[in-house]
Amino acid sequence: MRPLHLFAWLAAFLLILQSRTFAHGGGHAGPPPPPPPPHGPPIQPPADTTPPKSGGPTTPTPKGGGPTTPHSGGPSTGTPAPVTGGPMMPGPQTGGLFSGPNLESWTYWWSFNKERFLKLYEKIGKFDGPVTSDPESSLINNRGARSSMRPTPEQLAAEVTPALVVVLQKETDPQILAAAMISAAKIGEKPADVIEQLKKLLAHSNTTVCENAALSLGILGSPDAIALLKSLYEDSDDGRKLCGLKAEVPWRVRTLSAFALGLAAAHTKNPHHHKAIRELLLNSLSTLSSGKKTHDDIAVATILALSMFEDAESASSSGLEKFFVENYKRMDLICSHIPPAVGKLYANGNPNDRERYTRSLVSLSKSEDRSVSRLIRCGMAIAFGLLTTSGDAFSADVTKDLRAAVEERIARYPEAAYLSIISLGEIAGTGAPGGDIEKFLVERATADGGRVTSRAWSALALGIEGFLQIERGVPLPPANDTVSQMLELRMLEVRDPEQKAAFGVALGLRRALPAAESLLKCIENVRVDDLRGYFALALGMMNARQHAPIIQEIVKNSTRKPGYFQQAAIGLGLMGDKTVVPILIQILRDAKSQAFIVESAIADSLGYVGDYRAVAPLLELLKDEKKERTSIARTFAAVALGLIGDKDAQPWNTRISQQLNYFSFVETLTDLIWEQ
Repeated sequence: MRPLHLFAWLAAFLLILQSRTFAHGGGHAGPPPPPPPPHGPPIQPPADTTPPKSGGPTTPTPKGGGPTTPHSGGPSTGTPAPVTGGPMMPGPQTGGLFSGPNLESWTYWWSFNKERFLKLYEKIGKFDGPVTSDPESSLINNRGARSSMRPTPEQLAAEVTPALVVVLQKETDPQILAAAMISAAKIGEKPADVIEQLKKLLAHSNTTVCENAALSLGILGSPDAIALLKSLYEDSDDGRKLCGLKAEVPWRVRTLSAFALGLAAAHTKNPHHHKAIRELLLNSLSTLSSGKKTHDDIAVATILALSMFEDAESASSSGLEKFFVENYKRMDLICSHIPPAVGKLYANGNPNDRERYTRSLVSLSKSEDRSVSRLIRCGMAIAFGLLTTSGDAFSADVTKDLRAAVEERIARYPEAAYLSIISLGEIAGTGAPGGDIEKFLVERATADGGRVTSRAWSALALGIEGFLQIERGVPLPPANDTVSQMLELRMLEVRDPEQKAAFGVALGLRRALPAAESLLKCIENVRVDDLRGYFALALGMMNARQHAPIIQEIVKNSTRKPGYFQQAAIGLGLMGDKTVVPILIQILRDAKSQAFIVESAIADSLGYVGDYRAVAPLLELLKDEKKERTSIARTFAAVALGLIGDKDAQPWNTRISQQLNYFSFVETLTDLIWEQ
């Protein structure tokens, strides 16, 4: 497995310690990975670095059916992916092999897309809940001096970034280096100092470190890093010198440099930088279209990077459309990422372009031509949700095709059918409650026959519909909201815990507070800890503060059940309950808690729900002056500091994971989407 997968392995390893049956994730920040096989220690010899070939929908994993053990040859973004609820895998697991994850589970889509629904960073920063009874708390004694619970730029510049820079200067462990690089870039303070260290680390003897240095230059968002990234992406002489190489820049470094260029462009308002990066990326695609061979990873990264920043005069979207038309029949894996990418660019662009492009996709989707592959259909299904609102002249045609994907084509293209259900929820959310799409989704969610999985997807789509309507100013659902009542009833009726969790998340999205007691019953009755966490999360999403004491007890007593523990902590964060941070800090400082499984889970959760009060204990753990803590715990501390001090409202990789066609995997993309 690529070292980027280390943190995915770490998070899943916490579950391995308590059970031989694997579950996937659903915590706050980075999308969770497929569960890895129960391999031994997290450092193994290098694996094959040959990029995967294009293919049909399949498990986005390296050899062996899931993230395998890390090595020194691939990137790690330095953030453990949370493992917090998901579909159960067949067991028992033996010999480190398993059949791979079920990507048709709704939990994967939720993991990649939940950031815009949770908005945790925004809620953690508010002074709107009980803080702490600690008499020494500076927040109580000097509350008026702060406008937010988040660390101030001054605190980050004076305390956190210097500590991370010291790690970059002195540390030898590649995983701690990876975590420190990403976190320093996310915080964004003292950019010149950070660039200086990252530039040196591009030539590090360990390729994990080199690749993370390139990625971090983009996450930093400084215009001063753009020239460095261009030279790496182009494989120029200057780029090779930066890597300390006479031969070409490694393809994985070039791929991560493409992602980094998109991230850097997204952070700058300078149109000259936008134009230069756009032209560079489009020129690379044009050479591929003309027959020049390149790695699929570089091509996919180039497409996704173009979707990350402003599209002046529709230059990026036009170039992507042209590439798609010329190549979708022979490069389906690469081209399947184009419809969502163009959808993002056109979503808020020229309405005439949006209508023209959407109608062209409808025509292609209706085609019986087998050259329109399963992967392409997945990409188009996602794009329809981005491009269409209920008031559009073409919405009836789009809705009809999406329903056909669910009713008529699901046996042949199940992945596209599930994504179509989500897009129906997205479109319904732009209209009024009680519309035809809502009725269709209710029928699917309550159906007794058909594919069981589609019921969970339909429930989630109804949750998305309600969430979007509330965001638009539609009043909160009343106590007699029939859709929420149906979701609550079905949640209690279904026996499958994964389906039950989907209904619970849908209730949370709709802020159906009258269902809170039923969610508590599910917490009591569901026996799969990672899925139980979804019900705690749902209570947080609906702001059920009256039940905060129950969730606090879960946090205190579940440190060795990291998936459950983390979802509960996030639920408290969503409620605005600031007492969760002192609880976590107290556990972290307790001598009885100095075990890998506890330290890692707590440090990880502090990253998700922590505020300025968590900075000091995390710095103490990172520095480890008494040499008492494990390197893994220090890595998680570095990760958590980056999460707490992030300059952006959402984790950097949401620009990649949101509306991602995750059925069309390439190696480095699979790495990145698990990270934060």
